[in-house]
Amino acid sequence: MAPAFVLSSVNVVAQGYGIYDARGLGMGGTATAIGSTDNGLFYNPALLALHDGDEDKTRDGRIYFPVITAEISRSVFDAVDIEEDELDERLTDSVNEFNNSQTINNALAVVDSADELLRAISELNDESLFANGFSGLSITEPGDREGGGFYIGARVIGGAFPDVTEEDLALLEDYTEALLFVGSSGEEGVAHPELFNADGSLIDPTDSLTSTATAAGLAIAEVGVSFAKEYNLFGHPIAVGVTPKFMILRTFDAQLDLDTGNIDSDVSDENLRALNFDFGMATEFADYYRFGLSVKDVISKDFDSETGQTVTLEPKTRMGLGYVRNTWQVGMDVDVTKVDIIGTNLSTQDLSLGGEWNVWGPVFLRGGYRYDIEETRDDIYSLGVGLQFRRFVFDFAASDGNGARGVSLQMGYVM
Repeated sequence: MAPAFVLSSVNVVAQGYGIYDARGLGMGGTATAIGSTDNGLFYNPALLALHDGDEDKTRDGRIYFPVITAEISRSVFDAVDIEEDELDERLTDSVNEFNNSQTINNALAVVDSADELLRAISELNDESLFANGFSGLSITEPGDREGGGFYIGARVIGGAFPDVTEEDLALLEDYTEALLFVGSSGEEGVAHPELFNADGSLIDPTDSLTSTATAAGLAIAEVGVSFAKEYNLFGHPIAVGVTPKFMILRTFDAQLDLDTGNIDSDVSDENLRALNFDFGMATEFADYYRFGLSVKDVISKDFDSETGQTVTLEPKTRMGLGYVRNTWQVGMDVDVTKVDIIGTNLSTQDLSLGGEWNVWGPVFLRGGYRYDIEETRDDIYSLGVGLQFRRFVFDFAASDGNGARGVSLQMGYVM
């Protein structure tokens, strides 16, 4: 059997704190403490209360549409390349050409095809595949040490963990050695007679490959309303925010069969519904310092889907520390607990650093860095820019690294 992405009954953990907007992505996901009233409802609803003055006078309210963010691991691109380049079919074709005419050139063509497929699946070995995206609309209305917001959006999360077997890697290496032996008239390589039929024809290796991967995914539609207010606790101001939300979840799976080149998918017809909420707190101290703590999906829930998958909503806790001035700010966020990567048996725990600089009135530059404490994913760097022209705002960000690449775009209007 050729390598394939295969569906099986798995536990789908609807995890990942998530990056939802261009400002957040531009700062590496650092938004629990230094997020703004514009995007606080996604990361820490308490940030909506860290605002001075009546909104009708300050005009700090925002409507953002669209808000679009996507992040994909590099291993996904590697898997797509295998499918699009039809590497297994090219190996089969080169084997057939060799069997039709056992010339040196045809033998070396098999070597090239086997090497190419070997390199491709070796790059996927022990690599997790993940992708997530968000698209939606948000409205925020900050007041004097209080605020509110609303958002509606859809998030898609998917992941897989390829199981590239050592037998497959060894088999492709054997084919390379055997055909190199033929192509060099015995001066290089190894004979490997077990790879040939009794009549001298070469056996097609793609029928013997056994590598597989289990893929799983989740689509979440959400509607949330945020409320935040600052309170005085023992003489110290502390902002508290909450975002009640209604969620509709659907599971899906994908199967990539390298033998046929087809991609089959299955989406559950059943809508899994849930009421949940996010909670956050934030406080400012020593003039310019800020601390934030946020918990997403506070209520843990399990759902059984039609496809036999168990969907688990688990709380995700993150805390952040920031230093905020009028024209610039820097901060650090860290996941308090490990976060499971959907569709895999792996987990991550992000530590991010980020900052923003108001270069000139309507121009903002952002930068960020993400490090996985679990070392499941490689480091990710990000850059972003924000522009405002009269009452129109535009934000763009991109991230890249050996582990993943992402992009985010949003457009808005100042209320």
